[in-house]
Amino acid sequence: MSETVFRYTRRQRRGVVGSALALGAGALAVMLYCGVLVVHHRIAEAAGTWGTLGFTPLVLGALAVGLARGSTRVDDHGIHASSVWRHWRCSWAEIQSVDEVTEWGLGNTITRIRITRSNGRPFKLPAPYDSQNIGRDPDFALKLTRIQQTWKAGRKAGSRSA
Repeated sequence: MSETVFRYTRRQRRGVVGSALALGAGALAVMLYCGVLVVHHRIAEAAGTWGTLGFTPLVLGALAVGLARGSTRVDDHGIHASSVWRHWRCSWAEIQSVDEVTEWGLGNTITRIRITRSNGRPFKLPAPYDSQNIGRDPDFALKLTRIQQTWKAGRKAGSRSA
């Protein structure tokens, strides 16, 4: 079997990177405002403003760019997923279930794939996903089916070789 890699769709990446750019622009605007405060010898106010309104969007923007790099790789041996800080690796024999899960929040729904390990510990794949606001993935159901079929085939092959 060949390896299959799932990444965010182009539209999803554009949406996340667009959000990051908007946050970066907001941080730049705050930085310029703080520069004006410093010129007028209002350094304490500038530091407080930058700390609350400038630094936060800069960090969130950097995180958004990192989030756009998440991926999931499926092969004969199992599933490998990586996001900004985390990496998951499971053989097919270690996986108890592969399910679709929908989360709601802030006027958005996001549908993701949850992997539950045999020890009961779940994790959600960074990609693929489907979202109303962040970006639709018209092939999400096909990708979910592909992962589920590969998981079932991998478990059968693992039980035959044991």
